[in-house]
Amino acid sequence: MTDKDNDSSPPATTSVIISSEPVADAGGPYTVDEGANLTLDAAGSSDPDQDATTLSYEWDTDYDGNTFDVDITGSSSVVAPVGIGEFLLDGPLTRTIAVRVTDDEGLATIVTTTVDVTNVVPTVSEISAPIDPTQVNTEITATATFTDPGVLDTHTATFDWGDLTPSDGAIIGSTITGTHTYTTPGGYRLTLTVTDDDGGEATSIFEFVVVYDPDGEFVTGGGGIDSPEGAYPTDPLVTGEVNFGINAKYENNATVSTGQTEFNFSEANLNFHSQAYNWLVVTDYKAQYKGSGTINGEGNYGFMLTVIDEKLTPTTDVDLFRMKIWDIDDNDAIVYDNQMNAPDDADPTTPTIIGNIIIQQSGGNAPPAAPARTSLLTVYPIPEKTELLRNYPNPLNPETWIPYQLAEEAFVTLTIYNMMGRVVRTINVGHRPAGMYLSKDKTIYWDGRSNTGEPVSSSVYFYVLSAGNYTATRKMVILR
Repeated sequence: MTDKDNDSSPPATTSVIISSEPVADAGGPYTVDEGANLTLDAAGSSDPDQDATTLSYEWDTDYDGNTFDVDITGSSSVVAPVGIGEFLLDGPLTRTIAVRVTDDEGLATIVTTTVDVTNVVPTVSEISAPIDPTQVNTEITATATFTDPGVLDTHTATFDWGDLTPSDGAIIGSTITGTHTYTTPGGYRLTLTVTDDDGGEATSIFEFVVVYDPDGEFVTGGGGIDSPEGAYPTDPLVTGEVNFGINAKYENNATVSTGQTEFNFSEANLNFHSQAYNWLVVTDYKAQYKGSGTINGEGNYGFMLTVIDEKLTPTTDVDLFRMKIWDIDDNDAIVYDNQMNAPDDADPTTPTIIGNIIIQQSGGNAPPAAPARTSLLTVYPIPEKTELLRNYPNPLNPETWIPYQLAEEAFVTLTIYNMMGRVVRTINVGHRPAGMYLSKDKTIYWDGRSNTGEPVSSSVYFYVLSAGNYTATRKMVILR
């Protein structure tokens, strides 16, 4: 083109630079426990036209897809406390959140991600309950405290008093209180279960509430047993006959039992003589009492004696006997136990070879009915359904006991998996008859080790019970 001055140069042009919106990256998806802090990280955001340090970040912690409400501002990485303010989340929950990234020219981009909030189970303290024996028909009080990082959770509490009469606990703040009256003598395992509104459960166990009837019950007898290897830790290989004479009773309306216990293991040069009794419990076919005494006329030793009178139960045709002695002045070191490592509430298993044991219940002996309760004398009814129960303790370090119940006989296997789904330990329990396997001597025991014998690390593990056609899974935590 030529102008009037015959100038044929091209016309002048103007350059227009169009800015691009920033590229936003919200990070995630995120997973966090309720009550914990969550780090929101948008550091992956960028801007094609300028340095990323010029970008600003705003977070909407409950984005509805339309309106962006600014809840949190800050740098590309910001810590958001899940348990307070705009981010008060109660797991289990999945929440959509969004970040708006803006450059210094006001151009902005919004992207979303999700936050999965995990419910955290409560933590329950040890139970405070009477340590001294309690007379039947006397109300007792048990208390405990609990915590829960899920501040929006509500809770219920249940006391299992061990006699099939559970009751709700009263919750005031973080304190739980329960009251109960036992009408039958026994040694009862008390279990408190706290449940949040999302189904998370935690338990605490108290062993044992000892309940006695001072109205004339007693146990007496004499005879002998064959002491097994391992019963006398000073010389684990020593065996031989042990002779005993026992007598323990409550005089009418007395609060302390009286009597005398002699236990003579001549092969080990151990002659125990009682000096005082703490308590006596007689329940159906079983008697147990606790006290203190001397060995060979010296020292300060505690003892617990447990016997079964075969005339009061069809489960045995011979009297059964257990003696446990410990050194009070040596951190309760075991001196003798013919049922070593068994729980204190376990039924005795050593038969008498001579002699006789007589248990007198209050009001006289009567043919026993199978009691429907959990006590130092444990005769469980056949359950209506097979069920895997909660292990105890949980969290554990390093060992735990896993109770279960069988509605019918079955071959039982327990398999423990890690978070990756890999088998950590397989325990072949074997064939078991129908019944309830609740006490430590009957549950499945895990020592926190793998199939190769190595201690497993702190983590969450899943345990699966297989019994016939029944399979169930529960979760446990190791905290070392």
